[in-house]
Amino acid sequence: MVSRAERKRIRGLARRRQREAEGLFLAEGVRVVEELLASTIVPRLALISSTLEDTERGRALGSRLRAGVECRTVGAGELNELAQTRTNQGVLVVAEIPGAELGALEPAGSASALLALDEVQDPGNLGTLVR
Repeated sequence: MVSRAERKRIRGLARRRQREAEGLFLAEGVRVVEELLASTIVPRLALISSTLEDTERGRALGSRLRAGVECRTVGAGELNELAQTRTNQGVLVVAEIPGAELGALEPAGSASALLALDEVQDPGNLGTLVR
């Protein structure tokens, strides 16, 4: 069961500002959650409904989640309220947004340069910087 405060927090993650403030995002669907588990992204909470158990693949995913992530079993209706998709697949995961540290980006050689851009509005500006 998910508390009222947790429901509010999960719904809030639909907004970019909330995701950035908390450093969390939502992952929905069997394939997306499988990809998440195969990556270095850290899942914090998994909400699982009984519909996930309808397929063998879903049962396997549920077992993997229960083995390493805090899981809550929720009804299909409750998951529908929290999901961002019209038709959910029975699983929703709250996960940490991976950090991107500038120090981890190293130019290929000593003569290389690193150009970091954020929210470039005009492609002409990018061309000027690259030249």
